[in-house]
Amino acid sequence: MEKLSIEEKMTKLEDICKRLENEKMTLEESLSLYEEAMKLSSSLNEELNDVTKKIELIQNGISEKME
Repeated sequence: MEKLSIEEKMTKLEDICKRLENEKMTLEESLSLYEEAMKLSSSLNEELNDVTKKIELIQNGISEKME
């Protein structure tokens, strides 16, 4: 999968969802898009978990300095 920003991945995932909801396509095409969406979703989940951990570390560092 190409290196995309979180925002680009979100946009791509939204586009895929719209296509799956609105377009007539073959089962194979639908399955291919679904697979791509799941990969994007998994990648986004990992990245957002990493960001959450970084934010928690920053917050803990700030609160330790204030004590």
